[in-house]
Amino acid sequence: MTDPETLAQDRRFCPVCGKWATAFRPDAKGNPNRGCPNCRSLERHRFLALLLSALVNKANAEVVLDIAPTTVLAALIDRLVPRRVGIDLDPGADGRTVSCRASLTHLPFPDGSIDLALCSHILEHIPDDLAGMRELARVLAPGGIGVVAVPQRRGRPTEEDPSASPAERVRRFGQADHVRYYGDDFASRLRANGLADEAITPEQLLSASVVRTCALMPNETFWLVRPGSAADFANDDLGARVLGQLMQQFAAADAHHVSVLKGRRSSIGWRVLRRVRRAARR
Repeated sequence: MTDPETLAQDRRFCPVCGKWATAFRPDAKGNPNRGCPNCRSLERHRFLALLLSALVNKANAEVVLDIAPTTVLAALIDRLVPRRVGIDLDPGADGRTVSCRASLTHLPFPDGSIDLALCSHILEHIPDDLAGMRELARVLAPGGIGVVAVPQRRGRPTEEDPSASPAERVRRFGQADHVRYYGDDFASRLRANGLADEAITPEQLLSASVVRTCALMPNETFWLVRPGSAADFANDDLGARVLGQLMQQFAAADAHHVSVLKGRRSSIGWRVLRRVRRAARR
């Protein structure tokens, strides 16, 4: 592949499954280019796939804590690290496959034992989210990194009510199993519970053409966290790592596509040759 700025504008690429598509599927509301037709990844899965690939290398991670794991990302993480530990308090509710049944608020792991943790859209479900943040800070290794994502409303403080009825939760928080909607104070909640943080978005790390090609949400925010009071994630270096990982995937996907075409041509050519030989013998 050439420079990402010259990517074809009518193709889409999924970093989760590593395949090209002419378009992604719309969601139930008709919003275009949301779901990968091959692996069904959504925008956040595709950006997380790029982040995790880069962070595994950056942190030399060997153990990844996958909280409430999704099948979309589980196979990718298994390829990246020797050990993925999937946890969920109620795995049967969503048919999840986990390593152990546990809550984020009471993790059954020693202090400093996790190199990389994935906590994507989990905290809004937990009544005591601050305990979950403290547990993340406890189990992350001194050089470990967590990736956190939550629904957030800009320009407002966090609104929460764990005692609200399911119907009230839908109205106020968007889903019956959400107990809060985070606001501008989310980062301060992380810091008050032992996690240094740095907010990142796809448009911050990647060019507009790459964001479009992978069908990412440009301003969707993810927080990188580390135990302690100061974080230095070196965003410039991380952006280069993310882009480098993506370009490797582009090259691998294109190489596979070319090899398939060559195989087809070879097969067709062999059939044509056999027909010519049979005709010559007549």
